[in-house]
Amino acid sequence: MCDPTLDSLNPAPLANQVVGSRILIYDTVDSTNNLALRLSGDGTVVVADAQIAGRGRHGRAWHSAPGMGIWCSVGFDRPVEGLLFAAVLSVREMLSMFLGASASRLAVKWPNDLLVAKRKIGGFLVECRGTRTVLGMGLNVSHRIEDFPED
Repeated sequence: MCDPTLDSLNPAPLANQVVGSRILIYDTVDSTNNLALRLSGDGTVVVADAQIAGRGRHGRAWHSAPGMGIWCSVGFDRPVEGLLFAAVLSVREMLSMFLGASASRLAVKWPNDLLVAKRKIGGFLVECRGTRTVLGMGLNVSHRIEDFPED
C-alpha cells in the first residue's frame, strides 16, 4: 500500500499508451521489482524513496538509501523484446542532455550499467515471472563515496 504521507506526490497517470498508466509512490519497499512483479497492470510504475532489498544482476545487492537516488520499476503484462537495451540507452540519452559538455564521460557498460568517468551510477534489471515482465532501474543521484557500504 502506498505511504499516505506521500499521497500529494502521486501524480495523475501519464497521457500515453502504456508506461505510466498507473504510478505508485512508496516511502520504503523491499524491492520495486518485487512489488511490480506482484502487481498487474500494463505500464504500472513503482517508485520508492528507499529499498531495503534492492538488487542487481546475479542477485547482487543494490544500495538504495532514502533520498539518495531514483529507485523504480515498470511492469508489463507481456514479454517485451529489447526492453533492457532500450531502457539503458534512453536513460543515457536523457542524462546526456543534462551533462552538456560532460556527456562524453557518460558510458554504457553492457548490458545494464551506466557509468560516469568509469564509475557506476546506474543499473537496470529485467525480470520475468509468467507473462509479467518488469524493468527495474536504480540511479545514484546524491551519493558520495562515503555513502556506500564498504562491500
